[in-house]
Amino acid sequence: SLYGYFGLACLAWAVNTTNLYVQNIPVSTFHWEVLGNGSVQVYTVFLGFFVLRYARRSWGSFEWILWGVLIGAPVSLWIGGTDRFFMVSSFWHTLTLALMGGVWWTLFSFARRHRRVDAALLAFVGVVDLFLGVHDWMVHTSQLSYEHLHLMQFGAPLLFFVIGWMLIDRFVGTLREVERLNRELEERVTVKHAELER
Repeated sequence: SLYGYFGLACLAWAVNTTNLYVQNIPVSTFHWEVLGNGSVQVYTVFLGFFVLRYARRSWGSFEWILWGVLIGAPVSLWIGGTDRFFMVSSFWHTLTLALMGGVWWTLFSFARRHRRVDAALLAFVGVVDLFLGVHDWMVHTSQLSYEHLHLMQFGAPLLFFVIGWMLIDRFVGTLREVERLNRELEERVTVKHAELER
């Protein structure tokens, strides 16, 4: 389930980034905005679940809040309509930033406690992504001019790169362990075979 959450986060981010490339949107502007804004929360929630599983933490009530964001954000954006869209999306973006601050702090604590370089690197990149998210939130809530470029689109690929590196590192480590166990087994078989021939 750990990397399933990562895969779902990647899919949600892919949906979000279609906004950068699609020129003729296939639905109404309102529904396109619901999809784009809602996918940010979906991405963040699945990323949060990945990080919590990676840090071997399970927070019952906190995870229920994440599930509530996952379902509540897209549904409330759609139900709120165009009149309340800005207010509703601002609420969800604010809540998501606060929740992810807690998630990244959890990972940082895990990295420090277990002296894990990979977890520390992921926590660092996650905090960078969080600050980029704060910048985008400030643009969204008009605290910064809308002429500012949204920056989270640059942070997420860096985060995916680090997680991809971690996946490959784990895969290579597992492969090395299997090769070592195979060599040991072959040595045992050779020894037993020699004993039987005596």
